[in-house]
This record gives sequence, C-alpha cells and structure tokens, in this order.
Amino acid sequence: MKKFFVNTIATGKSQYNAFTQFEKFYLNAFTQLGATICPPTNGKIVIDPSDIDQSFFLTFAYAGNDTLWHIYRHYPEVPIVNLLIDHPLDTFIPSPELGDYVPTYFPVAFDPCWVEYIERHRAQPNSAPLSAVYMPLPGFVHPEVTTFVPPSQRDIDILFAGSIVDPEVLKQTWHTESPGAARAIDTITEHCVANPGAQIDVMLETGLSPKDASNVDFMMALFRYANDYCRAFHRLKLLRALAMGNVPATVYTNQPDLLSELVGPHHFDIHPPVDFSDLLKLMSQSKIVINSRPNTQGVSERVPSTMLNGAVSFNDTNNALSQEFKDGREAIFFDYQNLEELPGKIFHLLSHPDELNAIASAGQQKARLHHTVSHRAQSILDNVERFREIFNSAHQA
Repeated sequence: MKKFFVNTIATGKSQYNAFTQFEKFYLNAFTQLGATICPPTNGKIVIDPSDIDQSFFLTFAYAGNDTLWHIYRHYPEVPIVNLLIDHPLDTFIPSPELGDYVPTYFPVAFDPCWVEYIERHRAQPNSAPLSAVYMPLPGFVHPEVTTFVPPSQRDIDILFAGSIVDPEVLKQTWHTESPGAARAIDTITEHCVANPGAQIDVMLETGLSPKDASNVDFMMALFRYANDYCRAFHRLKLLRALAMGNVPATVYTNQPDLLSELVGPHHFDIHPPVDFSDLLKLMSQSKIVINSRPNTQGVSERVPSTMLNGAVSFNDTNNALSQEFKDGREAIFFDYQNLEELPGKIFHLLSHPDELNAIASAGQQKARLHHTVSHRAQSILDNVERFREIFNSAHQA
C-alpha cells in the first residue's frame, strides 16, 4: 500500500454542518486506505520536505485566496484538491495576486457541466487549473446504522429536509440591491423556472453583454440571485404539490411558519432543522426520502445517502442521474412539469410494500457498489496522481 499524506485546510460552513461531516467521512476513508492525515499545526500548514511528492491538500467548498496563495508560495508542487459543493461561480475567486488561478488547484465537481465551465474560463489552454474532474458526490451512512430495516417496517413514511425561502422576497431583494441588473435576472429566472434543467451559468454567459460577462463580481452576484431564486421556487412548487395531494410528509425545515404560510393547508409533520449526521439517521428510519436539486446536472450526496441508508429516493432527474440509476427500479424520478403525478407515485409505493422494498434494496446495492465515500476517496487518489503527472509535464515542457 502506497504511503500518502492528506493535508486538511479550513473549509466552508452550511446550515446542516454538511461540509464538516463530509470532511470527517472522507478523512476516515483516506485513513483506511493508508493515509496519514495532517491537520494544520498551531494554525499553520507544514509539510515535511521528504513528503512533498506524496502529499496533497483537501478542501471542501470555498478556499480563500489567502489560503491558496500561502500553499502555492510554500508548496508550489503539491496539488490542492477542492471538492466543489456549489457552482464554480461561487468558489473561483480570481485576484491580481494569484493571476489566473493557483496552478496546482485541482477542482472536483459533482456536476459535469461545472467541469465544462472551468474549461471555458481558462485564460489560455495551459492556464491553471490544468485539470478538473467530474465525480458524483458519494453517499454517507450514519455511524450508528449497522443494520438496515426494510423500508416497509420503518416509522417515517415520507421525509423531506430543506430550507424554505420565499422566492418573491428574493426577487424584491435584487430589484432593490441591483436595479440595473434586475431585468437581466428576471429574464434568467423566468427561463430557469420554465426549464429546471437549464444551466444558469450558460444563460448568463450568452444573455449578457461581453463587458458584463467578463465582470466576475457582476456575474457572481447575478448567478447567486438566479440560483437562490430557482431553488426556492422549485422547492416551494414541490411542497405545494405534496400538500395538494394530501401527502403526510415529515418535513425538517428552517422556517416552519413560513412553510405553512407559503404552502397553505397541508398534512405535514413539521420539525426544525437537524444537522447532517441526524439527517442520515432520519433517512435510515424512513420509507421514502424526497430530494430536490434543480438546475444541476450531477449526482449530489442526498441521492446515494438515501439509498445507502435503505430508503427509496424520490428525486428530480437530470442526465447524470438517469444514466446512473434506473427509474422505477433503483430510484423514482419526478418532473417539475408534472408534479401532479408525484402523490400518486408515493401512495402507490406505500401501498405496495414488496415493490417499495425491492426498489430500496436495488438502490442500496447500486450505491454500495459504486457510490460510497471509500469509492470516491480512491477515485480522488487516482486523479491526484494523474493531475500531478499533468502538472509536472506542463512545467517540463
């Protein structure tokens, strides 16, 4: 087993403490693969010179320019693996000090379109990052879950967990804060809500003037407005469809009163939000978990996590998901354009326990074979070595 070193650096935060949990699971997986984990020493990043060619840095979500510049200045030949949890528009922060980007910066994206975005925005063919890779996010299992109860025997029928935001309040925000860009954002969001699979970044690039499209700060602001609005709009549309269909979902959300106000009469059992670890445990107690990630084309952690914890995953679909999982056999997909069909699909499975259990079993088997954190940790190791070769070749040329 080859010796290697994983150097950890500060990462982002999320409502459900997901990034910290991701890091913990990944570092455990790397340890099992033979790694030595190297956190900062007294807040400082230190690598033994003899370990340089066996080391890489691991970070999730946003890595600030100060951190990137520190690593590049002191360890210019060590790859920096950044697992992108959000779109690169939210995480790539160019600065005069860094030039284009840190040459050893190696993004890993769970949406294949994000890799295309990174490729499009290289200043030159050999500009950094020299490589980026698509890698579906893995699923995670709660540490206390050692045996899997068939979903038909579980207490929670339908689980949904997610933040609630009023999309109309968001629209008022950009009309107040960015009135000059309001018309452009309105156009983009109108197209996105009509086309849940549309890529917001592509629409921004094609719909703006070259001057505006080259303004990183302007593009980032517009993207965040449009992305937040589309996610809030489709999530609310989904919950309204469940309410109108009298689906008795168990819902964990940040604003229970706002949910009731926006959705109207419902049969939901509403709870305050829980952290990521507790959410995994709730998945293991549920028959069906409903997941929603509009306007992305990849596989987020919610889908394989649902499967690994033994529940049936109901989720919006995209090309990556439909290629990876078989609809009706390993997961159930829904379309935002036909949400009126969703309650019927849910009640059908709840009234057919054998079918429910069969889908959950097939999904769990698929996720165990291809979508655990151990699989992704090994894939990261393989890609780090490829990236190191690309980087070294580029500098020797």
